[in-house]
Amino acid sequence: MGRKRQPESRNREEIPTPLILGADFIPKYTTESGRKIRWRILENVPPTKFYIGDLESVLFLKGKETGVYGEVMRERAVKLQANLGLADLKRVYDQWATLPPKLWNRPLVFPGTLFFNPQNGGKYVLYINRLPDRCKVNFCRVDDKVEWPGHSRLLRPKFVRKTLKRS
Repeated sequence: MGRKRQPESRNREEIPTPLILGADFIPKYTTESGRKIRWRILENVPPTKFYIGDLESVLFLKGKETGVYGEVMRERAVKLQANLGLADLKRVYDQWATLPPKLWNRPLVFPGTLFFNPQNGGKYVLYINRLPDRCKVNFCRVDDKVEWPGHSRLLRPKFVRKTLKRS
């Protein structure tokens, strides 16, 4: 009699959803010298429950600010409940054609996932832009070297507005 095959200890269902859904967006490449580089995820939020049509854009600047550094933008995203991450970006990317057109006039930032580039030591978040026939995913630094301009927006489900307290 043959031995019973033991099930694998880690099947697909046990892998965290954000890594399955967004693995295509984690940069990896080989340098000219042949060194393999793969960015790491330092922080990642769980997927948010939302319908694509129920998303709204949120400004992260206050008063007369023209820009803020990345960590400030990320802190404000948490307070505004607009802290979407990698799995959420993948979902928006896959369904970009059904996203309300009014959301496409600005780059949409997904600050809930923080990436680390081992080649330059920088920390990055994802953002998405719409082009005429598709959308494009990009990365931008979130340290004190880059200020996020006011033309970028965060996304959050519309139902969140009811739960936020005025401050």
